[in-house]
Amino acid sequence: MAKDVLVVKIFNEEYKIKLGANDPEYIQKLAQYVDQRFQEYSKMFSGMDQQRLMMLVCLNLADEVMKFRTEDKAEEVKKMFSELLQIVSK
Repeated sequence: MAKDVLVVKIFNEEYKIKLGANDPEYIQKLAQYVDQRFQEYSKMFSGMDQQRLMMLVCLNLADEVMKFRTEDKAEEVKKMFSELLQIVSK
């Protein structure tokens, strides 16, 4: 197998991932996180078919990302207001 390809296992399926400039350990960590989420959701929704389960996991991961982005932007706005307040207070 080529050096720039990493095989990861998610929900008992193997996937070949082209690394490019990405760190293999980081990609492996991402795959493990996704697999963990699949395992959790498969236990909660034991009768759900794999395609629906995949969509549910993807939507929940997207929700996590969006919440993180919103929190991150809120911190940026707080910082900007703090800096503006310092400028105005002078």
